Amino acid sequence: MRIVLILVVLSGLACNTRSPVSTDDIRGPIVTAAWLAAAQLRWDKQLVVAEASWASASEADEYIAGHIPGAIHVNTDVFENGPPRWHLRPVAELHAALGELGIAPDSIVVVYGHSTVTAARVWWVMEYAGVRDVRYLDGGLEAWKRGGFPVETTQAVLPP
Repeated sequence: MRIVLILVVLSGLACNTRSPVSTDDIRGPIVTAAWLAAAQLRWDKQLVVAEASWASASEADEYIAGHIPGAIHVNTDVFENGPPRWHLRPVAELHAALGELGIAPDSIVVVYGHSTVTAARVWWVMEYAGVRDVRYLDGGLEAWKRGGFPVETTQAVLPP
């Protein structure tokens, strides 16, 4: 699974246009839990933490059990056209879905998830749809917990 993430991340670097406000600490798309904790203090309103899964928020057991404070839940279904093929929606629909999640092109987004593949897909979709600064949390929630950072169980929802 790490190979898939590495390939996805590397493919995004070629067309990467990062926000100047977010690149002075780490220049790559993969960030640590310590970086995220500092970024939450620094970019309070501009930063979006997104926990990704293949389930709705009410069925996302890992998210319900505890997530990074302020993290929104992102179900990959909002970016796909459903069975049987699960193709990516047209770009205009991706923009609308991101807007409904409270994510704008100038948002700084950090994605993580229980499944590396799911989180990498959401990371890639956001990059593809034009979110200029999308990061991936190395080690996900487990790294966050190992760093001694708190978790919460309250569902976070951002205004569209």
